[in-house]
Amino acid sequence: MSKYVRDIRNKLEYYYKIARVRTDEQKQKAKIRFDSRVSPNLQSYKVGDKVFVKQSQISNKLQNKFDGPFEITQVFENSALLKNPETNRISKVNFDRLKPCFET
Repeated sequence: MSKYVRDIRNKLEYYYKIARVRTDEQKQKAKIRFDSRVSPNLQSYKVGDKVFVKQSQISNKLQNKFDGPFEITQVFENSALLKNPETNRISKVNFDRLKPCFET
């Protein structure tokens, strides 16, 4: 192998290492931002609370973004089982899609 090829290979390995380090740093920053936005809501839900569920697809901008209210029947680490009071169906939903319902 010539010196030129060896030099290029060494430079590529060096830049791959730098790229890996920077990618890991960006992943950590993104995780911190995500956790700061999501984590406070994780502990706030309890069995019996009423919540709204964000719809995954909205056909037009005048349609409601949230369905509900639903009642929480069981709480897991990152999700909850919700009971629809109209149909009595139970579904598992991630906390990211939930919004607290404050009834008056």
